[in-house]
Amino acid sequence: MARPIFDDLTALSDATRGELDRLLPPHWSHGNPVDILGDASAERYAEALAVAATDEHSDGLLVILTPQAMTDPTGTAQALTAHVKDSGKPVLASWMGGAGVEEGRAILAQANIPTFPYPDTAAQIYNRRTSFPRQPAKREEPYRVAEPD
Repeated sequence: MARPIFDDLTALSDATRGELDRLLPPHWSHGNPVDILGDASAERYAEALAVAATDEHSDGLLVILTPQAMTDPTGTAQALTAHVKDSGKPVLASWMGGAGVEEGRAILAQANIPTFPYPDTAAQIYNRRTSFPRQPAKREEPYRVAEPD
């Protein structure tokens, strides 16, 4: 049986939920996944990302843009890139909307943010990434090539 892609989402900490309550409209999801609502501005996306990135329970973030009439995919991508560097956690993006969001996808790609047209693909890639063992710590001494006999 296939495992649901969003099955293992962590609960938001009380501090994160409180900060998002202060920041977001009253009808936000109040949990994970964090739905910042369809009328979200670029600034709301960036501010919500900055708050979510500080949650001690999360180990990565997936930002999903589903464009509405008032959505600015390009401005949102620009706003996110400034916060991603400071997050200290892996960030993936799903910019849905085909050709209408292509400029935003290009901005994210230039900022080295993996971007996918569908969130399920991004979640599957993230889950696979985390299933591999971590890289071993750096060696104190460099590897040496053995001299041929």
